[in-house]
Amino acid sequence: MDYSYSYDATVTNVLPLLAIKDPYAAKRLFLDSVTELSLSNSLPPYSFTYSFKSELPNRFSTSQDYWGYFNGKNNGRFLNFSGADEPGDDKTVDASKSRIGLLERMMLPTGGSVDYYFEPNQAIPPDYFSELKFNKVNPVFEKDIGLFKNIKQRVSEGVYESNVFSIDNDVSNYLHASFTLFGEFRYSAKIVKKDGSVSVNIPEGTNDILSSALTTGLYKLRVTALQQDAPDDLANGFSVFVRWTDSPISPLETIYSGGSRISRIEMNDLNGQIIKKSFEYLNDYNRSSGNIYSLPCYHFISSISHDGIHHEGVRPGGPMSYSRGNHIGYAYVTEIFDGGQDNSGKTLYCFTHMEDVGEFWIWPYTIPDSNESFRGKPLRIDSFKWDIASGSYSLMKRINYNYLIYGNRFYSGSLFPFVDPNSQEPVLSSYNIDKSKFCIPLVVFSGDGENLIHEPHNSYSNYFLRGGVVQMVDMEEIEYREGGVIKSLVENEYDNQKSYQLKQNIRTRSDGSRITTNLFYPDDFNGLVNLQENHFKNLPVKTEKKINNVLVEGSVIEYNSSGQPITYYEYHNQNAEENHPHNADVLIPDKYNAECDLIYNGGRLVEYDQKTSVKYSYHWGYRSQYRVIQAQNVDFETLSLGVNTVLDSYFNSQSLDDLLESLYAMTSSQSKATWNYFNERLREHFSHSDVVIETYTYEPLVGLTSKTDMNGLAEYYEYDDFGRLKFIRDSEDNLISNYDYHFAGLP
Repeated sequence: MDYSYSYDATVTNVLPLLAIKDPYAAKRLFLDSVTELSLSNSLPPYSFTYSFKSELPNRFSTSQDYWGYFNGKNNGRFLNFSGADEPGDDKTVDASKSRIGLLERMMLPTGGSVDYYFEPNQAIPPDYFSELKFNKVNPVFEKDIGLFKNIKQRVSEGVYESNVFSIDNDVSNYLHASFTLFGEFRYSAKIVKKDGSVSVNIPEGTNDILSSALTTGLYKLRVTALQQDAPDDLANGFSVFVRWTDSPISPLETIYSGGSRISRIEMNDLNGQIIKKSFEYLNDYNRSSGNIYSLPCYHFISSISHDGIHHEGVRPGGPMSYSRGNHIGYAYVTEIFDGGQDNSGKTLYCFTHMEDVGEFWIWPYTIPDSNESFRGKPLRIDSFKWDIASGSYSLMKRINYNYLIYGNRFYSGSLFPFVDPNSQEPVLSSYNIDKSKFCIPLVVFSGDGENLIHEPHNSYSNYFLRGGVVQMVDMEEIEYREGGVIKSLVENEYDNQKSYQLKQNIRTRSDGSRITTNLFYPDDFNGLVNLQENHFKNLPVKTEKKINNVLVEGSVIEYNSSGQPITYYEYHNQNAEENHPHNADVLIPDKYNAECDLIYNGGRLVEYDQKTSVKYSYHWGYRSQYRVIQAQNVDFETLSLGVNTVLDSYFNSQSLDDLLESLYAMTSSQSKATWNYFNERLREHFSHSDVVIETYTYEPLVGLTSKTDMNGLAEYYEYDDFGRLKFIRDSEDNLISNYDYHFAGLP
């Protein structure tokens, strides 16, 4: 692997003490390429290109937005707090700067490439953001419009108008205007809305902020002659200029929430074929589906008292210093696949997106009552195919999911936290509410100097540590075909009082038939003490399958104390009227027949006895990592005795592992002859019985190097320097198969 560093030599926006204490913070590590090497050769590399990686600042740079991402602003050596109406550092999001250092291209060993394109994260702010005080988050841009005396701008007698311009978001406190007259003619100037509903006067000589605010909409400048007017007399003219800052989106509806999201991926195979994937993050109402789960850095809380508004409870830090590192998530993501007209479509994913609860943004601060473990679960997946004839997408398949969260059902239509954020749960006598959830009530105090925490003037906040199970309880699949709609439903029930495992699975098909699978675990039986005490509570012991509530088959597995299966029992119902209710005192019900026994040695399976057919025994080698000998119609003890007898008689009593290690990956004629000799002697040892033997050798961590079948015929496998299969040869060393590997553009 090859690496490189970017290096930021500037110290303008870094606290000197931090720059001295950690000089390596000026370096940023990047992976440039990954090359697969052998002892004598190498493959073409994977190589990576990043967006302007040399521009990444020092890790301690103050050039950061409210979410801790680089924004290129000159904020000096310190980050300062600032309220919404106060000056301070510029922590607005810069969409271009926040993408610096992201992966742009990956070159593949085949010569193809994958290009990645990003766009800023955008999300709907939570309601509590209205209680926070901080300056503008969204990127702002300076805009301006001017109007000069020009006959082309004259719309009627004595009236001049500019081109129409747009205000994308409400503008106040930064609407600069200047109105200058030349000569003796008198004029008035206004900003007017296109529909005439708003009119703002611009006084002559104004070169300052106007007190009036403009709402979102289309506007134009209008200048009207107060007395005489001569359109061609430019010596008696005017000029109007207006400047304002604007943001592409309203912070009341959507805010830039820091960092970037993937917007498009393009895969190029060098043969002119480009496969494109693009991504949208809009909900069913065509609005951003982003949700913010964290707090902006360096914000204020405003409180109102008898003597005015106070800013209190400032909170510094970056996203990773808070309890929620993932500060944004999306409820809807659409993946659009463009593989050509005959192979295009899109998939819409809908996810759970519950916000955290509690008043964690209010002093004294607490960690949130977290719902993070419930977010990101699929609620709906819609698959569409592009229909060339209609020029639109056709829904082909829909999957709906529902969940059991903390023992409560959460449906795909639910959009809010199942925990009421306004509820105050009482202090519990026990931390465990039940087996599906728990809640630990905690409190944080804010002391004042030397005052003890129990004194009444100290502030405190309640919060809760919550946890519990999240389980998918049903899944509905709907397929839309030309012949009609096909539906199926899967319903799950869990045993959260004992094992937390799947207890029942019901599949309902389109024709109404139901296939039910019941599962039973060690805690469902009275006699499986060893498994219970050794904490093997999640092992399935008994499984029953019913069709339309009639038992058709079942199985029981017996385990040893190490949790390994030792006997399988099966039942097949020949009588549709028969049923077997579960009995906790009976492990093996009547009419369940033993199908096979399993025996282990050193944790490895060494014997597999199929009661009605064949018994298999296995001998392991390479320090018990690989199965070397498989024998039929013989038990493990007899097989091991035979192997040891052959080694003692013909190989100077060396162990099987020593013999295998001497074969050197089975590449020389001598090693092949040695292993063939062992095979012949082993078969000779069992020649007076019906034992059938197959043997295998390996190159550890690479693959199989030889296989000798039941007839004593061998195949040998050879690999190249990179562990890829190259040759297959027979027992006479004749070439059976040859594999060549080529990358595009290479011989």
